[in-house]
Amino acid sequence: MRKMLLSSVVISAVAMALVPSVGHAGFTWSGATCVKNSGGDGYCEGNFNGFRTSSDPNAYYYFYETETGNQQFSAYLNGWFYCSVPSTSPIMSIWRDAMNNRGWFHIAWNASSQCTALTLYNSSAYSY
Repeated sequence: MRKMLLSSVVISAVAMALVPSVGHAGFTWSGATCVKNSGGDGYCEGNFNGFRTSSDPNAYYYFYETETGNQQFSAYLNGWFYCSVPSTSPIMSIWRDAMNNRGWFHIAWNASSQCTALTLYNSSAYSY
């Protein structure tokens, strides 16, 4: 009887070890938000998939750089949003990363439509 009980415990322990634990593989989050305040300043944030799956059928965003080095952001999400990067801005140093990023981003601008902040997140939960 004791051997049978011990065998049952061992078999149960092995079976429980083979059951996967709760994991978060495959978790994704997407979103898209753009806000322009009454003073003209504002921000956009989201990720590639969030803009692609937005309820606005015309939604898009892009970061681009011209051959002369001008860096600009443009988006449409229930309205048009735009900013350009001043030539002395530290944002310039990560602009090419933004152009290749499919993860989460946050960009802000002032009332003169100058980009004032850029944050990039590259995570398996945000990238597609």
